[in-house]
Amino acid sequence: MKILYFVFSCSVALGFLTANVMGGDNVLSGKYTLVDIRRASNVAGGTIDERATQLLGSSALFETVLSLPGKSVCSHWVAVESPSSVVNIHDPMLSDTQIPPLDGDVSSGDKRINISINLMCKGKAFYSLVKVDERVLIAASSSGLGYFIFEKPLSESQTNKLQFQLKDMKFYSGTPSSVWGENSLLGLSLYAEYRGSEYRFLRTALTENILDGLYVLSGH
Repeated sequence: MKILYFVFSCSVALGFLTANVMGGDNVLSGKYTLVDIRRASNVAGGTIDERATQLLGSSALFETVLSLPGKSVCSHWVAVESPSSVVNIHDPMLSDTQIPPLDGDVSSGDKRINISINLMCKGKAFYSLVKVDERVLIAASSSGLGYFIFEKPLSESQTNKLQFQLKDMKFYSGTPSSVWGENSLLGLSLYAEYRGSEYRFLRTALTENILDGLYVLSGH
């Protein structure tokens, strides 16, 4: 079912005044997986929410019906662009999501859009997030102390190609198998650190700029 989006003006308690119901390349659609939960850099050590960690691996579905981990299902929803954001994309704990493209002809251009979005369910504020690019979303945790990172899943062929490129660049010592394991995650983290990530995350976000640099995007 194709849903058409249009432009309107609204005012809600979240603090944005005029907003665009998003269409074109900015529409949220398809399936994303919650791949990581991180503490904000200005928060002291400890788990941000023990219950939240149980949601890791669960799916967010942006289809005719909106379904988000730990939230009720919504059958009437829209994605509304917001001028303000509950996510600080400049936090060092999100530095892997903001890695720029490679210089020169190797890159097909910067894929980051970093659009702040409010999801409205039946006219009421429901969820807020940032769309980093066409693959990665970031939401603030319910406690406000950290971040949820969502990704669109890779295909087996993309995973295999990613592992092959990491191995070719000496970041991965295993055999490409299309299956994620500890060696693959470590290789990806090392590569992201090489590209400018401020930390070596256990689960690096697979942004389009990361994949573009590894020749995984369809344009290569």
